[in-house]
Amino acid sequence: MERPSPCGSWLVGCLFTIAVFQPPVQVLGDAGKVYIAPLRDTANLPCPLFLWPNMVLSEMRWYRPGHLPRTQAVHVFRDGQDRDEDLMPEYKGRTALVRDAHKESYILQISNVRLEDRGLYQCQVWVGNSSREDNVTLQVAVLGSDPYIHVKGYDAGWIELLCQSVGWFPKPWTEWRDTTGRALLSLSEVHSLDENGLFRTAVSSRIRDNALGNVSCTIHNEALGQEKTTAMIIGAPERGSLSSPAVALSVVLPVLGLLILLGIWLICKQKKSKEKLLYEQAMEKIFWKTTPKKKEDSTKPSRNSGVN
Repeated sequence: MERPSPCGSWLVGCLFTIAVFQPPVQVLGDAGKVYIAPLRDTANLPCPLFLWPNMVLSEMRWYRPGHLPRTQAVHVFRDGQDRDEDLMPEYKGRTALVRDAHKESYILQISNVRLEDRGLYQCQVWVGNSSREDNVTLQVAVLGSDPYIHVKGYDAGWIELLCQSVGWFPKPWTEWRDTTGRALLSLSEVHSLDENGLFRTAVSSRIRDNALGNVSCTIHNEALGQEKTTAMIIGAPERGSLSSPAVALSVVLPVLGLLILLGIWLICKQKKSKEKLLYEQAMEKIFWKTTPKKKEDSTKPSRNSGVN
């Protein structure tokens, strides 16, 4: 049997050294990526760490960073088997680990996804005595309620409409269409989060008050590729019904008439009060002119008082 040459022995030693000191795992380029799963469906979270070919991992754990106690895990895979110990109660029976041969990694599957499953997940991999970990984020896509359309008001021949819906994630977008099917411009959009972290949406538009037919409001969830639509019928005005300017006049004119009558009444009342005051002043002057003369006459001595 031939002994290996010195050059061959050196090459084998180098390869062995590289294999021993080569890091067991590396971080993928999509570390920290956000994954979206439909509500009550199955979420697939790839571990952002991959193994070198033919490398055998001794343990893999999935955690929820920030959730206590830290010793409990979402899923535990050790010695080639899934383990039930040290699992968070809300994940027992709902998780599975699937090998992704194409990416040389593992995928955590969570069935019957709930809103509470949203958030950060940490994948920790052990190979021998070495370990690495990295994070991914799960978002839960939710299809909200049916849109509700109501008339917001009237303005110079226009009907202002408001479309509202609740319970959406991620933030949806809204599309209005007029009676001919053409897209309408949105006048305003308001999106806010409720106590469950789901979006409430309110989008307004307008249409001519003489338009006849269906006006529709469609809300889209792009993450799910689904939408919900509601239509409102714009009917012909009833005979004798007033247009918006006429309605405004019918309200303003009576009020204006009342104000005019009130002003006339106040003017008349003020005039009567002034006339009464002048009359009283005139009578007072007459009284004071006549009263002193009577007193003076009564105090004068009689011409015949000294004659016996």
